[in-house]
Amino acid sequence: MLMYFARGSLPWQGLKGNTKEKRYQKIREVKKKTELIKLCKGFPDEFRQYLVACRELAFSATPAYDEYRQYFKSVMKRDGYDPECSQDMVFDWQDETKINVLFFFLYAI
Repeated sequence: MLMYFARGSLPWQGLKGNTKEKRYQKIREVKKKTELIKLCKGFPDEFRQYLVACRELAFSATPAYDEYRQYFKSVMKRDGYDPECSQDMVFDWQDETKINVLFFFLYAI
Protein backbone atom coordinates (compact mmCIF):
# COMPACT_ATOMS: atom_id res chain seq x y z
CA MET A 1 0.00 0.00 0.00
CA LEU A 2 2.87 2.37 0.78
CA MET A 3 4.27 2.13 -2.72
CA TYR A 4 0.82 2.26 -4.27
CA PHE A 5 0.16 5.59 -2.54
CA ALA A 6 3.65 6.88 -3.31
CA ARG A 7 3.74 5.77 -6.96
CA GLY A 8 0.07 5.94 -7.84
CA SER A 9 0.12 2.46 -9.35
CA LEU A 10 1.86 -0.90 -9.08
CA PRO A 11 3.50 -2.99 -11.84
CA TRP A 12 0.99 -5.82 -11.44
CA GLN A 13 -2.09 -3.65 -11.76
CA GLY A 14 -4.22 -4.16 -14.83
CA LEU A 15 -2.94 -7.64 -15.64
CA LYS A 16 -5.52 -9.78 -17.37
CA GLY A 17 -6.09 -13.51 -17.65
CA ASN A 18 -8.62 -15.85 -19.22
CA THR A 19 -9.80 -16.87 -15.76
CA LYS A 20 -9.59 -15.40 -12.30
CA GLU A 21 -6.99 -18.01 -11.37
CA LYS A 22 -4.80 -17.18 -14.41
CA ARG A 23 -5.02 -13.47 -13.59
CA TYR A 24 -4.01 -14.09 -9.97
CA GLN A 25 -1.18 -16.33 -11.18
CA LYS A 26 0.14 -13.53 -13.41
CA ILE A 27 -0.09 -11.05 -10.54
CA ARG A 28 1.79 -13.48 -8.27
CA GLU A 29 4.54 -13.93 -10.88
CA VAL A 30 5.00 -10.20 -11.42
CA LYS A 31 5.06 -9.56 -7.67
CA LYS A 32 7.74 -12.23 -7.19
CA LYS A 33 9.84 -10.92 -10.09
CA THR A 34 9.59 -7.26 -9.15
CA GLU A 35 12.72 -6.32 -7.23
CA LEU A 36 12.23 -3.84 -4.40
CA ILE A 37 15.01 -1.66 -5.83
CA LYS A 38 12.90 -1.25 -8.99
CA LEU A 39 9.60 -0.89 -7.15
CA CYS A 40 11.05 1.90 -5.00
CA LYS A 41 13.04 3.61 -7.77
CA GLY A 42 12.82 7.37 -7.48
CA PHE A 43 11.98 7.28 -3.77
CA PRO A 44 14.29 7.45 -0.76
CA ASP A 45 16.10 4.18 -0.05
CA GLU A 46 14.39 4.07 3.34
CA PHE A 47 11.19 3.00 1.53
CA ARG A 48 13.02 -0.08 0.24
CA GLN A 49 14.61 -0.71 3.64
CA TYR A 50 11.20 -0.59 5.29
CA LEU A 51 9.75 -3.07 2.80
CA VAL A 52 12.74 -5.41 3.27
CA ALA A 53 12.22 -5.29 7.04
CA CYS A 54 8.50 -6.02 6.63
CA ARG A 55 9.19 -8.97 4.33
CA GLU A 56 11.65 -10.44 6.82
CA LEU A 57 9.18 -10.14 9.69
CA ALA A 58 7.87 -13.51 10.82
CA PHE A 59 4.10 -13.83 11.19
CA SER A 60 4.26 -14.18 14.97
CA ALA A 61 7.07 -11.64 15.48
CA THR A 62 6.55 -8.29 17.14
CA PRO A 63 7.23 -5.50 14.64
CA ALA A 64 10.11 -3.13 15.44
CA TYR A 65 7.96 -0.01 15.20
CA ASP A 66 10.67 2.34 16.48
CA GLU A 67 13.05 1.08 13.79
CA TYR A 68 10.40 1.51 11.10
CA ARG A 69 9.60 5.05 12.26
CA GLN A 70 13.31 5.87 12.15
CA TYR A 71 13.42 5.10 8.42
CA PHE A 72 10.89 7.82 7.71
CA LYS A 73 12.23 10.24 10.31
CA SER A 74 15.61 10.14 8.58
CA VAL A 75 13.92 11.01 5.28
CA MET A 76 12.17 13.94 6.95
CA LYS A 77 15.42 15.20 8.49
CA ARG A 78 17.22 14.95 5.16
CA ASP A 79 14.41 16.93 3.52
CA GLY A 80 14.70 19.69 6.10
CA TYR A 81 11.84 18.74 8.43
CA ASP A 82 12.17 18.10 12.12
CA PRO A 83 10.14 14.99 12.98
CA GLU A 84 10.28 15.96 16.66
CA CYS A 85 8.71 19.36 15.97
CA SER A 86 4.93 19.20 16.24
CA GLN A 87 4.52 21.95 13.64
CA ASP A 88 6.28 19.83 11.01
CA MET A 89 3.69 17.12 11.59
CA VAL A 90 0.73 19.42 10.86
CA PHE A 91 -1.19 19.10 7.60
CA ASP A 92 -2.09 22.22 5.65
CA TRP A 93 -5.75 21.89 6.61
CA GLN A 94 -4.77 21.68 10.29
CA ASP A 95 -2.69 24.88 10.24
CA GLU A 96 -4.93 27.70 11.48
CA THR A 97 -2.99 30.39 9.60
CA LYS A 98 -3.52 28.56 6.29
CA ILE A 99 -7.18 27.92 7.11
CA ASN A 100 -7.75 31.61 7.83
CA VAL A 101 -6.14 32.60 4.52
CA LEU A 102 -8.27 30.02 2.70
CA PHE A 103 -11.47 31.34 4.30
CA PHE A 104 -10.47 34.90 3.43
CA PHE A 105 -10.10 34.00 -0.24
CA LEU A 106 -13.31 31.95 -0.29
CA TYR A 107 -15.38 34.77 1.20
CA ALA A 108 -13.65 37.46 -0.84
CA ILE A 109 -14.78 35.86 -4.10
